[in-house]
Amino acid sequence: MASKLFKSELLKRTLSAAAIIIVVAFSFLSGWFLSQLLIIFFTVMMLHEWITMNVRFYAKLKVTTKLLSKPSESELLLGDTEHRSGVYSDVHEHSSTGSTQQETDCGGFGARLTGPSGEVCSCRNAMLVLISGMVYVLLPMLFWIYTARASYNNFIHDIVWCIAVVGACDISAYFCGKLIGGPKFAPKISKGKTWSGTIAGFTTGFGAAYIFIPSNISTNILLCSGLMAVASILGDLLESKAKRFLKVKDSGNIIPGHGGVCDRLDSFLLVSYIVMALRLCRF
Repeated sequence: MASKLFKSELLKRTLSAAAIIIVVAFSFLSGWFLSQLLIIFFTVMMLHEWITMNVRFYAKLKVTTKLLSKPSESELLLGDTEHRSGVYSDVHEHSSTGSTQQETDCGGFGARLTGPSGEVCSCRNAMLVLISGMVYVLLPMLFWIYTARASYNNFIHDIVWCIAVVGACDISAYFCGKLIGGPKFAPKISKGKTWSGTIAGFTTGFGAAYIFIPSNISTNILLCSGLMAVASILGDLLESKAKRFLKVKDSGNIIPGHGGVCDRLDSFLLVSYIVMALRLCRF
């Protein structure tokens, strides 16, 4: 049964990846105009997915807080001090410690927000994640649009370099993680990642970065290759951390076997920051 599920998932992932490669290759070979349209499309899709995830999470907190904050008429007449802060709290008596803990349970997300300040802080955290995520997506994509306009040859060399690193890292990490397994790499962030997959991903990502590094990169080639491989791994973990905070499994379902565009380009975004830093520092 597990083998059939693995083969079915692998087939979907393979077909989806092949379709993406064909579309990307056609756009890049057609020139800067189609390349920019493709980048803009990916950017819009990522922003849409990111905003949707955050708005749903934020709306859930707001609605739950509003529902829990409404006291009954009898409580208003009695002047219950628990509602003077505008928050309705379930009081749980802990007999073992003899302490009283006031907590607000935010519905299906399972997030437990302590007191009024906890609710305000959580809403602010959600908004902070929303804004920082939008900036995180926009900066590298704007960089690629600028590079395509300034020098299309540099654009092709740099973006192929990024795609090669991310592709090699993802493929080897996926297969080694599934076939070898072993101890989890970051279980609190992503339960599916293993040390075997991470090591394999870093090794192949480093090799791809070394092989495909553009000839006009003058700084230490080994250092650049190492940074690219590490960024590919950390980019995946960063998005997993954000999704865990927002209580979602995938950013979307537009790509069968992969999820959303953010799920597919998570490593690419952070790797793009390395290339952007190298180009801006003129290495």
